[in-house]
Amino acid sequence: TPGILLTELDSRYGLFHAGGFSLFPPQYEELVPISSQLIKAKRNGKWGLIGYNNHQILPFEYKEITAGQGNVIGMRQEALYAFELENTLM
Repeated sequence: TPGILLTELDSRYGLFHAGGFSLFPPQYEELVPISSQLIKAKRNGKWGLIGYNNHQILPFEYKEITAGQGNVIGMRQEALYAFELENTLM
């Protein structure tokens, strides 16, 4: 996303706005933008979904999360879950 910078401290990642303020401090093992509103984030070895405001959308309990055609598919242990995400979640 334009104007958003990845910041790293002690192998943890957060986001910083180019305007000079922190969106959220480094606290995640990995951050992967999957849309203009959603970020796949890894914490304590598990994946979850957050917004750019650090609001949790899906809990950090998935082995894997992949995005596809307006859906986000999360995998927890051996079961497969599909989530339909709408703009109202933000």
